[in-house]
Amino acid sequence: DSLSPKERFVRLEGRIDQKLEQGDTTQLAFFMEMALQAYAMLPPTDRDVDTRYHAAMLQAQVGMFDNARALADTIMKEAPDNLFGYYIRAIVAEFAGDSAAAQGARAAFRAHYDAEIRKNRPEYAEHLPFLKQYRNGDGAR
Repeated sequence: DSLSPKERFVRLEGRIDQKLEQGDTTQLAFFMEMALQAYAMLPPTDRDVDTRYHAAMLQAQVGMFDNARALADTIMKEAPDNLFGYYIRAIVAEFAGDSAAAQGARAAFRAHYDAEIRKNRPEYAEHLPFLKQYRNGDGAR
């Protein structure tokens, strides 16, 4: 009860990651619904690029592809060429079975990678290992 809306969302998202790593699908739907509700209650000031990225990934995992794409579009509107926007687009396309769109988004990710990393965005610093892994084609998610 004493957590801020953003802290609640981050904590729930972390729980979902744990459940996925443990292969525990029993409670996954429960925590997923709670996390998406927590995200919906966030004030606009708490909806930064990183938070939108995490919400989009949750939505993509449960088949809410239009919602995840909309968050990618919002990220790209706020920060054109942001790597997270391309990444979300690629992952959603993969989940949806659209290999052409996935390939295009991944190519755009790679094309903008060097210039974007030089911008030293806070979300890049936090996720640099996975961004490098994805750029190198290791299938990071």
